[in-house]
Amino acid sequence: VTWNRQQSNVTADLNAIYFKTANEGWAVGEAGAVIHTIDGGTTWTFEATDAANHHHLTNVSLSGSKGYIVGDWGIVLTIDHESTRLSLPLQYEAKTKETILLPISVNQTAGIQNGSITITYDVGFFLATGAIFTPLTKTFNVIPDTDTPGELTLTFSRSAPLDLGSGAIFHIAFYVNPNVAVGSSTTLTFKKVAIQGLPDVETQAGTVTITGKIGDLNNDGTVDAGDAVLALRLIRNLPTPNPIYEQSVSDVNGDGQFNQADVDHLLRQDVGLQ
Repeated sequence: VTWNRQQSNVTADLNAIYFKTANEGWAVGEAGAVIHTIDGGTTWTFEATDAANHHHLTNVSLSGSKGYIVGDWGIVLTIDHESTRLSLPLQYEAKTKETILLPISVNQTAGIQNGSITITYDVGFFLATGAIFTPLTKTFNVIPDTDTPGELTLTFSRSAPLDLGSGAIFHIAFYVNPNVAVGSSTTLTFKKVAIQGLPDVETQAGTVTITGKIGDLNNDGTVDAGDAVLALRLIRNLPTPNPIYEQSVSDVNGDGQFNQADVDHLLRQDVGLQ
Protein backbone atom coordinates (compact mmCIF):
# COMPACT_ATOMS: atom_id res chain seq x y z
CA VAL A 1 0.00 0.00 0.00
CA THR A 2 1.37 3.41 -0.97
CA TRP A 3 0.18 6.71 0.46
CA ASN A 4 0.25 9.66 -1.94
CA ARG A 5 0.46 13.28 -0.90
CA GLN A 6 -2.49 15.43 -2.06
CA GLN A 7 -2.89 19.20 -2.14
CA SER A 8 -5.51 20.36 0.34
CA ASN A 9 -5.31 24.03 -0.68
CA VAL A 10 -5.19 25.11 2.98
CA THR A 11 -2.24 25.69 5.30
CA ALA A 12 -4.11 25.01 8.55
CA ASP A 13 -3.67 21.74 10.45
CA LEU A 14 -6.46 19.28 9.69
CA ASN A 15 -7.97 17.35 12.60
CA ALA A 16 -10.73 15.12 11.20
CA ILE A 17 -11.99 13.67 7.94
CA TYR A 18 -15.27 12.06 6.90
CA PHE A 19 -16.22 10.42 3.60
CA LYS A 20 -19.89 10.05 2.75
CA THR A 21 -19.01 7.87 -0.25
CA ALA A 22 -15.82 6.58 -1.80
CA ASN A 23 -15.57 9.89 -3.69
CA GLU A 24 -17.14 12.61 -1.58
CA GLY A 25 -15.71 13.72 1.73
CA TRP A 26 -14.89 16.61 4.06
CA ALA A 27 -11.96 17.49 6.31
CA VAL A 28 -11.88 20.08 9.11
CA GLY A 29 -9.16 21.63 11.17
CA GLU A 30 -7.55 24.66 12.75
CA ALA A 31 -8.52 28.27 12.00
CA GLY A 32 -12.04 27.20 10.98
CA ALA A 33 -10.81 25.26 7.95
CA VAL A 34 -13.36 23.11 6.07
CA ILE A 35 -12.44 21.47 2.75
CA HIS A 36 -14.50 19.26 0.43
CA THR A 37 -13.66 16.69 -2.26
CA ILE A 38 -15.86 14.93 -4.81
CA ASP A 39 -13.15 12.89 -6.53
CA GLY A 40 -11.88 10.65 -3.76
CA GLY A 41 -9.43 13.21 -2.37
CA THR A 42 -7.55 14.02 -5.57
CA THR A 43 -8.67 17.64 -5.38
CA TRP A 44 -10.03 19.68 -2.46
CA THR A 45 -11.93 22.97 -2.35
CA PHE A 46 -12.31 25.35 0.58
CA GLU A 47 -15.84 25.82 1.95
CA ALA A 48 -16.90 28.98 3.75
CA THR A 49 -18.56 28.58 7.17
CA ASP A 50 -19.68 30.71 10.10
CA ALA A 51 -16.62 29.57 12.06
CA ALA A 52 -14.20 32.37 12.91
CA ASN A 53 -10.50 32.03 12.15
CA HIS A 54 -9.71 31.32 15.80
CA HIS A 55 -12.09 28.34 16.01
CA HIS A 56 -10.44 24.94 15.99
CA LEU A 57 -12.70 22.36 14.36
CA THR A 58 -12.22 18.83 15.67
CA ASN A 59 -14.77 16.49 14.05
CA VAL A 60 -17.12 16.17 11.08
CA SER A 61 -19.87 13.68 10.17
CA LEU A 62 -23.01 13.31 8.07
CA SER A 63 -26.35 11.72 8.90
CA GLY A 64 -28.55 11.44 5.86
CA SER A 65 -28.48 14.85 4.18
CA LYS A 66 -27.51 16.68 7.38
CA GLY A 67 -23.87 17.49 8.11
CA TYR A 68 -22.32 18.34 11.49
CA ILE A 69 -18.99 19.89 12.48
CA VAL A 70 -17.90 20.46 16.07
CA GLY A 71 -14.97 22.28 17.60
CA ASP A 72 -13.64 24.11 20.61
CA TRP A 73 -15.57 26.72 22.55
CA GLY A 74 -18.68 24.59 22.06
CA ILE A 75 -19.09 25.44 18.39
CA VAL A 76 -21.47 23.30 16.31
CA LEU A 77 -21.90 23.86 12.57
CA THR A 78 -24.66 22.25 10.50
CA ILE A 79 -25.41 22.02 6.78
CA ASP A 80 -28.15 20.47 4.65
CA HIS A 81 -26.22 18.47 2.06
CA GLU A 82 -28.72 17.71 -0.69
CA SER A 83 -28.09 14.69 -2.88
CA THR A 84 -27.83 15.19 -6.63
CA ARG A 85 -31.18 14.44 -8.27
CA LEU A 86 -31.96 14.06 -11.97
CA SER A 87 -35.56 14.45 -13.08
CA LEU A 88 -37.81 14.34 -16.13
CA PRO A 89 -41.07 16.36 -16.31
CA LEU A 90 -43.72 14.88 -14.02
CA GLN A 91 -46.38 15.68 -16.61
CA TYR A 92 -45.80 16.71 -20.22
CA GLU A 93 -48.45 17.02 -22.93
CA ALA A 94 -47.62 16.17 -26.54
CA LYS A 95 -49.39 15.76 -29.85
CA THR A 96 -48.84 12.94 -32.29
CA LYS A 97 -46.58 13.51 -35.29
CA GLU A 98 -44.51 16.15 -33.50
CA THR A 99 -40.97 16.21 -32.10
CA ILE A 100 -40.82 17.03 -28.42
CA LEU A 101 -37.87 18.15 -26.31
CA LEU A 102 -37.95 16.83 -22.75
CA PRO A 103 -35.58 18.48 -20.25
CA ILE A 104 -33.35 16.41 -18.00
CA SER A 105 -33.08 18.66 -14.95
CA VAL A 106 -30.68 18.52 -12.02
CA ASN A 107 -31.07 20.11 -8.60
CA GLN A 108 -27.34 20.79 -8.28
CA THR A 109 -24.62 20.65 -10.91
CA ALA A 110 -21.54 20.77 -8.67
CA GLY A 111 -19.12 17.98 -9.59
CA ILE A 112 -20.77 16.89 -12.86
CA GLN A 113 -18.04 16.29 -15.43
CA ASN A 114 -17.99 12.84 -17.04
CA GLY A 115 -20.64 10.18 -17.20
CA SER A 116 -23.59 8.62 -18.95
CA ILE A 117 -27.38 8.59 -18.60
CA THR A 118 -29.66 5.91 -20.04
CA ILE A 119 -33.41 6.52 -20.31
CA THR A 120 -35.99 3.92 -21.28
CA TYR A 121 -39.19 4.69 -23.19
CA ASP A 122 -42.09 2.96 -24.95
CA VAL A 123 -41.35 2.48 -28.66
CA GLY A 124 -45.10 2.39 -29.25
CA PHE A 125 -45.18 6.07 -28.30
CA PHE A 126 -41.83 7.49 -29.37
CA LEU A 127 -38.74 7.31 -31.49
CA ALA A 128 -35.67 8.81 -29.82
CA THR A 129 -33.86 11.16 -32.19
CA GLY A 130 -31.07 12.66 -30.07
CA ALA A 131 -30.30 15.41 -27.58
CA ILE A 132 -29.32 19.07 -27.50
CA PHE A 133 -27.28 21.18 -25.11
CA THR A 134 -28.52 23.73 -22.59
CA PRO A 135 -26.66 26.79 -21.28
CA LEU A 136 -25.38 24.65 -18.41
CA THR A 137 -23.79 22.05 -20.72
CA LYS A 138 -22.75 24.07 -23.78
CA THR A 139 -19.10 23.24 -23.03
CA PHE A 140 -19.71 19.47 -22.86
CA ASN A 141 -18.92 16.86 -25.46
CA VAL A 142 -22.11 14.77 -25.74
CA ILE A 143 -22.64 11.57 -27.72
CA PRO A 144 -26.28 10.36 -27.98
CA ASP A 145 -26.90 6.68 -28.70
CA THR A 146 -30.33 5.77 -30.10
CA ASP A 147 -29.42 2.38 -31.57
CA THR A 148 -31.12 0.26 -28.88
CA PRO A 149 -34.92 0.28 -29.31
CA GLY A 150 -36.60 1.76 -26.25
CA GLU A 151 -33.40 3.30 -24.88
CA LEU A 152 -31.60 6.62 -25.23
CA THR A 153 -28.08 6.88 -23.80
CA LEU A 154 -26.15 10.13 -23.42
CA THR A 155 -22.41 9.90 -22.83
CA PHE A 156 -20.89 13.23 -21.85
CA SER A 157 -17.58 14.74 -20.78
CA ARG A 158 -16.00 18.07 -19.90
CA SER A 159 -12.48 19.21 -19.08
CA ALA A 160 -13.42 20.20 -15.50
CA PRO A 161 -16.37 19.67 -13.12
CA LEU A 162 -19.26 22.12 -13.23
CA ASP A 163 -19.65 24.69 -10.50
CA LEU A 164 -22.73 24.84 -8.31
CA GLY A 165 -25.93 25.50 -10.22
CA SER A 166 -29.25 23.91 -11.17
CA GLY A 167 -31.65 23.53 -14.08
CA ALA A 168 -31.90 21.60 -17.34
CA ILE A 169 -28.65 19.98 -18.43
CA PHE A 170 -29.91 18.36 -21.64
CA HIS A 171 -33.04 18.32 -23.76
CA ILE A 172 -33.78 14.87 -25.18
CA ALA A 173 -35.65 14.68 -28.48
CA PHE A 174 -38.45 12.23 -29.36
CA TYR A 175 -40.70 11.93 -32.38
CA VAL A 176 -44.24 11.07 -31.25
CA ASN A 177 -45.76 8.10 -33.10
CA PRO A 178 -48.77 9.22 -35.22
CA ASN A 179 -50.79 6.16 -34.22
CA VAL A 180 -51.17 6.77 -30.46
CA ALA A 181 -54.53 7.26 -28.77
CA VAL A 182 -55.36 10.71 -27.42
CA GLY A 183 -55.52 10.60 -23.62
CA SER A 184 -53.01 7.78 -23.28
CA SER A 185 -49.88 8.25 -21.15
CA THR A 186 -46.44 6.72 -20.98
CA THR A 187 -43.59 6.85 -18.48
CA LEU A 188 -39.93 7.50 -19.21
CA THR A 189 -37.50 6.23 -16.59
CA PHE A 190 -33.80 6.45 -15.80
CA LYS A 191 -32.41 2.96 -16.38
CA LYS A 192 -28.83 3.82 -15.47
CA VAL A 193 -26.97 6.91 -14.26
CA ALA A 194 -23.19 6.78 -13.96
CA ILE A 195 -21.58 10.14 -13.16
CA GLN A 196 -17.95 10.16 -12.08
CA GLY A 197 -17.63 11.33 -8.50
CA LEU A 198 -21.38 11.22 -7.83
CA PRO A 199 -22.29 7.62 -7.01
CA ASP A 200 -25.57 8.34 -5.19
CA VAL A 201 -27.64 10.17 -7.79
CA GLU A 202 -31.39 10.12 -7.21
CA THR A 203 -33.78 10.04 -10.18
CA GLN A 204 -37.37 11.00 -10.92
CA ALA A 205 -39.26 9.47 -13.85
CA GLY A 206 -41.39 11.54 -16.22
CA THR A 207 -44.81 11.10 -17.85
CA VAL A 208 -46.02 12.18 -21.29
CA THR A 209 -49.74 12.36 -22.13
CA ILE A 210 -51.02 12.52 -25.70
CA THR A 211 -53.46 15.33 -26.51
CA GLY A 212 -55.51 16.02 -29.63
CA LYS A 213 -58.63 17.63 -31.07
CA ILE A 214 -61.84 15.59 -31.07
CA GLY A 215 -63.01 15.10 -34.64
CA ASP A 216 -59.64 15.81 -36.22
CA LEU A 217 -59.09 12.25 -37.42
CA ASN A 218 -56.44 13.13 -40.01
CA ASN A 219 -54.60 15.29 -37.44
CA ASP A 220 -54.24 18.32 -39.70
CA GLY A 221 -55.52 20.82 -37.14
CA THR A 222 -59.01 21.24 -38.59
CA VAL A 223 -62.26 19.27 -38.53
CA ASP A 224 -63.73 18.93 -42.03
CA ALA A 225 -64.99 16.52 -44.68
CA GLY A 226 -61.62 14.76 -44.80
CA ASP A 227 -62.16 13.62 -41.23
CA ALA A 228 -65.65 12.40 -42.11
CA VAL A 229 -64.18 10.26 -44.89
CA LEU A 230 -61.76 8.64 -42.44
CA ALA A 231 -64.55 8.08 -39.93
CA LEU A 232 -66.66 6.36 -42.58
CA ARG A 233 -63.74 4.10 -43.53
CA LEU A 234 -63.29 3.16 -39.85
CA ILE A 235 -66.97 2.24 -39.50
CA ARG A 236 -66.73 0.01 -42.57
CA ASN A 237 -63.49 -1.58 -41.30
CA LEU A 238 -61.51 -0.25 -44.24
CA PRO A 239 -57.78 0.50 -43.89
CA THR A 240 -56.82 3.92 -42.52
CA PRO A 241 -53.41 5.46 -41.79
CA ASN A 242 -53.57 5.60 -37.96
CA PRO A 243 -56.60 3.71 -36.67
CA ILE A 244 -55.69 3.84 -32.95
CA TYR A 245 -55.34 7.63 -33.00
CA GLU A 246 -58.34 8.09 -35.30
CA GLN A 247 -60.71 6.09 -33.12
CA SER A 248 -59.56 7.98 -30.01
CA VAL A 249 -60.86 11.28 -31.48
CA SER A 250 -63.87 9.93 -33.39
CA ASP A 251 -66.67 10.24 -30.80
CA VAL A 252 -67.56 13.75 -31.89
CA ASN A 253 -71.11 13.77 -30.51
CA GLY A 254 -69.89 12.65 -27.07
CA ASP A 255 -72.30 9.75 -26.60
CA GLY A 256 -69.54 7.28 -25.73
CA GLN A 257 -69.86 5.41 -29.00
CA PHE A 258 -68.40 5.64 -32.48
CA ASN A 259 -70.94 5.04 -35.22
CA GLN A 260 -72.72 6.59 -38.22
CA ALA A 261 -74.04 9.38 -36.01
CA ASP A 262 -70.49 10.67 -35.61
CA VAL A 263 -69.94 10.63 -39.37
CA ASP A 264 -73.18 12.59 -39.87
CA HIS A 265 -72.07 15.04 -37.16
CA LEU A 266 -68.76 15.63 -38.95
CA LEU A 267 -70.48 16.23 -42.30
CA ARG A 268 -72.97 18.69 -40.79
CA GLN A 269 -70.13 20.48 -39.03
CA ASP A 270 -68.20 20.75 -42.30
CA VAL A 271 -71.09 22.56 -44.01
CA GLY A 272 -71.89 24.72 -40.99
CA LEU A 273 -75.02 22.93 -39.83
CA GLN A 274 -73.61 21.67 -36.53
